This record gives sequence, C-alpha cells and structure tokens, in this order.
Amino acid sequence: MLDDLSAEQENLLDPISKEWIDDAHCGQTFFNQKTAAETLTKIYALADMKTPEIVFVMGPMDARDFCKEELKLDVKDFDYFGVGFDSGWVSFYDYFQRIGVLERDDDEFNAVKEFMRSGVWATILFENLAICIARPNLVAVDEQGNLHSDKGPAISFDDGYEEYAWHGTWVTQQIIIKPETLTKEQIISEKNSEVSRAIAERLGWDEYMKRVETVLIHKWFDEETKSHYELYDFKDRKGSLQPRLLKMESPELNDGTRPYYIEPVPPQAETCQAARRWQCDPERPEIQECNKNPVLAFEVEA
Repeated sequence: MLDDLSAEQENLLDPISKEWIDDAHCGQTFFNQKTAAETLTKIYALADMKTPEIVFVMGPMDARDFCKEELKLDVKDFDYFGVGFDSGWVSFYDYFQRIGVLERDDDEFNAVKEFMRSGVWATILFENLAICIARPNLVAVDEQGNLHSDKGPAISFDDGYEEYAWHGTWVTQQIIIKPETLTKEQIISEKNSEVSRAIAERLGWDEYMKRVETVLIHKWFDEETKSHYELYDFKDRKGSLQPRLLKMESPELNDGTRPYYIEPVPPQAETCQAARRWQCDPERPEIQECNKNPVLAFEVEA
C-alpha cells in the first residue's frame, strides 16, 4: 500500500497529465487501423462479444451520415464524445501503473490505452459494428484548459464539422467571427447568462450596454462577497413584461478571475439587492416583497 509519494513520483504527475492532453489535442487525424482493430477486438471480448466490423470516418458528421445512409438510423446528437474526456481517468490509472501501484502487464487496461492512442477520438459501438471517428484537426483552449478561440473554431474535424467556444462556453460562429454584426434583438433575446457574458466580452461591456440601449438604475457593492452589481433598464422598453438586466461580478474563481455576468430580472426590481434576493432566495418571494425587504443572508455566494 502506498501512503506517500516520493519527490520523484510527484514530479511525474504533471508530465503524464500533459502527455495525455497533448495526445488528445495533437491535431493528427490519421488512424493506426491495425492497432485500433486489435484493441477493439480485446475490448469487445471483455463483454463476451465477437469482433465487430470496423468503419473509420473522419468526423462526427461522417459518422452521422454513415448511420443514416447505411444503417437507416437518424443520429442527431452525441451524448458522450471524445478521448478528450476519457484521457482524464486513463491518465490517472496510467500514472499509478507507471509508479508500480498497478500492474504494468494489465492486458485489459493496456488495450484501452493503445486504442486511445491509435488515432480514434470517439466511437459509436453496436453489437456487430464499431464506427471509429478520427481526432479533430484542431483543439484550441485557454490557459485554464477550456475550449476557447477568439479567431475561429475551438474544435474542428476533417469532415468539416466545427464548434465555437468562448472560455468553455459554446457560442455561435457570429459571436466569435463577427460580433460587431450582433443586433440588439439577438443580444436581449439570449437567455443563457454564460453566452450573454461571452457576447459582452467580445463586444466590450461598454459597447454591449450601448447596443442594448440601457440606462443605469442602481449600483451596489456587496461587502459580504466583495462583488459589484449594477441594475439596468432598457431605454426603449417594449411592454411591461420586458425584464431589467442585472450585471453581476462573480466571486473570485479558482483561476483568480472575476468575470461579469448579466441576467434578466423582473422589470419591477428597484435595486440590485432586491434583484439578488429574487434570484437567490429559496422561498422564491415576489419581486414586490424583495423591494420592501431586499436583505438576503448567505455565507458564500453560488
């Protein structure tokens, strides 16, 4: 039993982690089909299944089209996708295998490692068929390892499929490539606060608030959480149901940053404190009650 790591063992932690991350993000889209086939055979055997037919495709859309055209299956979504996810747990066990805690000749685990390094990014597995999808040709991340690019897609495949992301939040191509073309209607109709934050950071907060044509109603600095809040209303209000906007400074995150968020709150909200109580009070009081008694007691803001 291992109670403590030696200095030498501790020094292996980051290199092994980086090794697996770099392998997943390397951008090389070729397959070692022989290794993939051999290790898939072992993996299927673990489930007492015979070797499947193996099909290699260059991206998720190729996989979807194959399912539709050859199998008559309409695959619209991938719930689980990529060795980028599996690399975490595999690197964990690989580390303990390398320092001798786990057996180095574990054929089952070694088959998994070899398969992941064969060029396969993801699979769609059936009883008699395995569809293997190649690695992406591009994976762009920020300093914290979140999918991110301010110049183009954050991930893309040789079949033309690509996705855009801003510090780990999925966004549209327009937000990344041409944020200046975003209209007021697009901005105020966005219901995801993370996407709204991405829009504001791409445009700049001053430009964001200018585009949605808001006026400042109230400011507040919360001494408990050391966070700034600003409550805005729309200059040209469209009906009595159009919400006001609460701009919130996040408590300090693990990476030391304090991003801003904007979320809609009831149009009757009179202060930032009232809007925060309406958002966070588990009893879900009416906004009028929050205006009368805006105090919200909590130790750590979510």
